Amino acid sequence: MPDHPLYVTSFRGIGPVTLRELRRFIGVDASATSHHSLRDYDITRFTSDRVEDLDGLRTTEDVFYEIGLADLTGHRADAARVADIVVAGAIENAIGCKRSLTPKARPGHPTFRVIVQAEDAPWRTYRRDKLEEAAVQAITGRYRKWKRVEDNSHIEIWIQLIGREALVGVRLTDRRMRHRDYKTANLPGSLRPTIAAAAVQLSKPTNTDVFLDPSCGAGTIMIERALECPYQMLMGGDIREEAVQAAHENFGNRHKPWDIRVWDATSLPLEDGSVDRIVNNPPWGKQIQTGQDLPEYYKRSFSEIQRVLLPWGRAVFLTSEWRQLNNALERCPALRVDEHIRDISVMGRKADLFCLIRTNK
Repeated sequence: MPDHPLYVTSFRGIGPVTLRELRRFIGVDASATSHHSLRDYDITRFTSDRVEDLDGLRTTEDVFYEIGLADLTGHRADAARVADIVVAGAIENAIGCKRSLTPKARPGHPTFRVIVQAEDAPWRTYRRDKLEEAAVQAITGRYRKWKRVEDNSHIEIWIQLIGREALVGVRLTDRRMRHRDYKTANLPGSLRPTIAAAAVQLSKPTNTDVFLDPSCGAGTIMIERALECPYQMLMGGDIREEAVQAAHENFGNRHKPWDIRVWDATSLPLEDGSVDRIVNNPPWGKQIQTGQDLPEYYKRSFSEIQRVLLPWGRAVFLTSEWRQLNNALERCPALRVDEHIRDISVMGRKADLFCLIRTNK
């Protein structure tokens, strides 16, 4: 089968983790990829003949079939450039790939909509809706039986302006890629599943892990770990009873064995060196707070991380509280930063992913 031109979006900052997943999962050649950022998202472009496997990606928000890339001048003639791509692009190929990733379309004439993503730019003399209307006219001229709708369409044409280029594609996936079916109970501050999956992958999980999320909230990180690969045990807890109830609801009777209970992350009821991997989204920014002084919480909770983590075990944390983290690590000499991924976009806010290794100290 021929390679298809594809691209995926992930939250800004997660792109490097997505590239690793593409290499590991479908054998994408990293040297043949290109990378862009737009607003709160990273875009990774690549080619592959394994379209049917793309729905197994866990760090991506959406998968697209690329139908063209247009150079932009900033003038109204750009609309005609985009329209030319829509008229000549391999939309039928994109629809064929979409059928392998999403449920069969509803009966009736196809419906479509056009989405334009663009940041304000002084060099552009037109509004982005000019590109949208040009694409709509090109589609209705090419497919006369297609009907334009505002939402819930069969086909979505996306136009994403990256620098002075317009990337035009057909979205192959639906909301189920980024909004997992298991999330029946949500809490304020719950982590997006794709970011949780990226953090889990950074922990380098193995099939024999005892895995811990010490302040698990609704259980998103734990379930993403359960879906990544086999494990020995999942453990988690939260000081809030409602959070533990939400985690139990999201787990149901699936993903056993697991143990989720009410506890204090600054005083874990676990034995020394009993955990292989830890992934955690501790309190930061405007998230739900712990009810205690944040600097003290970081110092005490990281001391517990150092205690329960096996030598050469790995721990991954998402936080914007860099000062609190550094202060806590100064008191935990056995914890060493192995990797630091900066500026993750989390619902309009910025945080970093810190990957730690517990040494033998």
